[in-house]
Amino acid sequence: MNKVVLILILGLVLLHHLAQKPYDGKKKRSAKGPIEKQMSKVARKFKRGSIDKTRSKLIVAMVFGVKRGLPQTLKKKFQTLNLLHLFTPSGLHFSSLFIFLTPLFNRTYIWNRRIPKALSLLICFFPFFLVKFYSLKRIAFLKILTILFGKKVSIFRLFCLTFLWDFFFGSYEKSPLSFTYSFIFLGVLLSFNKMNWRMVLALITAQMMLAMSMEQNINLAGSLLGFMITALFSLFFPILMFSFSFFPLIGIHISELLMGCFLHLINYSYLATLHFPRLNISFEAIVIILIILSNMRTMFKKRILLLGLILL
Repeated sequence: MNKVVLILILGLVLLHHLAQKPYDGKKKRSAKGPIEKQMSKVARKFKRGSIDKTRSKLIVAMVFGVKRGLPQTLKKKFQTLNLLHLFTPSGLHFSSLFIFLTPLFNRTYIWNRRIPKALSLLICFFPFFLVKFYSLKRIAFLKILTILFGKKVSIFRLFCLTFLWDFFFGSYEKSPLSFTYSFIFLGVLLSFNKMNWRMVLALITAQMMLAMSMEQNINLAGSLLGFMITALFSLFFPILMFSFSFFPLIGIHISELLMGCFLHLINYSYLATLHFPRLNISFEAIVIILIILSNMRTMFKKRILLLGLILL
């Protein structure tokens, strides 16, 4: 069994386990740490000095994860494009910032060869001072392992070690949904050495699994556009973050101008999805795709696919 099929099967098991858990309808509110309190003050100050309220609320949602006050129509567009994960600071946000800072860290190599590694580790330890933000902590822990052991151990094995530790001793009980989403999508990405059609199919399959578990239909065009927008977001977010951070100093709403461009992309992409139907996903369809992704012999695979099509 290859890595991506194993990740997707384990993802199905985790999603099934989530579905069995009772839900009391109450959101548990955890205490804010000093860093989170300071972040809330900055967010409120930014909102008060903003030009466009929708853009400022969207920026605060992407930077701090505070989704309060976002228009429902905007949430619907992000949901259709499978982009709601952008509203929660996660491994995507952390990784994009880290990639942006890495070239700057590497320039310090001329002073001392250990400085880049020390700066990288320093950045990775920051999420552990936050009260929640469990996805950030997982990615930070994985990055620490990569910095320390990346030359000796493969990234996929370090990923397995990170999530195994987090499952038994970390944040799984506190935020099982965040754990499951991170495990499935990061696991799929790390199962491949390069971008190809199997990676795209595996990512779409992951979206289909989530839709099936939540008893929702899915717009495949929205999923494809969502993947492309997510890739662009990884380049866009560091610029947004730093322009937002320097707002109190320069008083220029550069971040709102950037968000305006991003919103145009969201609106046009959403309008494009309206020309495509929404599909109901069955378990049989997931099984057929898993067979396609597997490394079974061609003849046996064709027979299984034929049987699956008959059953459908």
